[in-house]
Formats: sequence, structure tokens, C-alpha cells
Amino acid sequence: MGSGRREGDRLLSVPLVVDTDLGSDPDDELALALVWGSPEFDLRQLIVSYGDVHLRASIAQRMAAETGRALRVAVGEDLPLSGAPVWWAGSEGSAYGELARPTDLVPVDLGLARGGVLLAIAPLSTIATGFAGDPSLPGELERLVIMGGDFRSHAAAEHNIVSDVTAAQSVFDTDATTFVVGLDITRQVRLHAGELRQIATAGPLGAILGREIDAWLARWDEDYEVPHDPVTALAYLEPGLFEFSRPGRVVVSDDGTTRFVPGEGRARIATAVNAPAAACSVLRRVLLGLRSYRAVDA
Repeated sequence: MGSGRREGDRLLSVPLVVDTDLGSDPDDELALALVWGSPEFDLRQLIVSYGDVHLRASIAQRMAAETGRALRVAVGEDLPLSGAPVWWAGSEGSAYGELARPTDLVPVDLGLARGGVLLAIAPLSTIATGFAGDPSLPGELERLVIMGGDFRSHAAAEHNIVSDVTAAQSVFDTDATTFVVGLDITRQVRLHAGELRQIATAGPLGAILGREIDAWLARWDEDYEVPHDPVTALAYLEPGLFEFSRPGRVVVSDDGTTRFVPGEGRARIATAVNAPAAACSVLRRVLLGLRSYRAVDA
């Protein structure tokens, strides 16, 4: 069972805002497909943050066009609050061919997640800025769900945290009720060749993502995709597949490493995952999201 609300026998979708650095690792694009394939969610706004945000917006709008979906896209912070340099793969959007300039962009509105879920799968600059401008918002979210950190001992820094340690600590210091899913959990879930073939043959957008994934895996000399961001969304949708710590707080070091301190605080970190079941659920939801919206409604 997912975490959607019910009124009698009717599933009520949870308001959702997603903040993403979509376009680098294909897992962000897979996460958007998973959101589309999850009726528990009512996606109110997609925010693109970090680096060339207009290119990221173009990719997001192209994804929506390929599936016949409406998508409200907002441009978030392009630079880290910490002043750290932006990491850029250089291959962003290459599988899409010529991309149109983004149109009909909307203002960032984290408040659309009030009473619902804010899914943070990018460096946290935009969310930190938004929380600073609306200090009551963190406490009014049902859940802040963050892909970030690595909570193993002696772990290296994770991208979303080290890219803006100032923003990360600021967000973790709010009173948001938070799920945090780190690399120590997401790396246990893998999509292998058979699953990746299913994605690549799932319509026009699936074919594009198949090329994106192939190029990404070749860059790192790997033969499987780790769906970090889809797994993070799944922690809210299907929490029974995970184990979580008791509440506490996340502390970010200057070098971007993270540690969890149990006790006072409203953050819980994922401590275990049923990796085979999570991979199956991610694939099922992604494939549904890659289908044409008109075909789903038909």
C-alpha cells in the first residue's frame, strides 16, 4: 500500500512539489516518470535547480510533451548558497536532440506542498531559500523527503549535500518532518539490463531515457543503473519496504559528509531497504509514468 489518502474507497492524491537537478544522472528523469506513474501523488509543481536551470526546464517540458502531460515548471536557484562551484556532466539533454527554449515557466512556490510532500532530489539551495522566505512552511508540510547524504561510517560526501553545505544544514535545521534517504540505502537498489530494456522500449520517452542511461553508464563504466531519486520517492509511497531510524537530526560537516544524531529533531533516516521489492516497484511505476497520458486515460 502506498501513502495516498483515502476517502472511503476513493484514493485521494497527496499534493507534491519536486525540486530536481534533472538532466545529469538519468535517475532524476526516472523519478519524474515514477511520480507520473504514482496515483498517490498530485504533482503541483516541478522546480529545476542547480546549474543551467533553463536547460533543465527544457528537458522537463520535453518529457511532458513526449507523454502528452501538462507540467508546471519553475526555475529555482542556479548557484549554491555556499559559493561552491557547480558540477556539470556536460552531456545534459544530449539524448533529446534539439530542445526548445522553455516557455510558460511559473514562479517557484514551495507553498503548493503545504499539507503534502516536498520531494528534494537536488542540491538544497532552492528549498533553503524558500524556507527562509516562509519560515512557517517546513512545519506545515506532511513530509519533506530528501535524497542526500551517506550515513555509513567513514563515508564520502554525497553530491546533493556537498554541492551546497550551507543550504543543506539550513534545511536540516528546520522543524520539517523529514525522511532522508542516503547513498547507503539507494545504492542497494539496482536496475539491470532486463529492466533497462523495458524502460528503453516504453514509448518515445522511454527510448530517449534508454539512450540517456546508456551514455551515463558508459561514462562510469557500469552495467546497472542506481535509481537514487526514485528510491527516495518510494520511501514515502511504500514505507513498508524500508526501515527508519528514530527521530533525530542530521549534521552536515564542512566537507559535505553527514552524520545522524538520534534524539531531539524531526528527521528520520532510512536504515534498510528491501532492495528486490524496491527495484520491482520502481520499475512498475516508472513504466506506467512513461506511457502516453492519453493512453493511460483511454
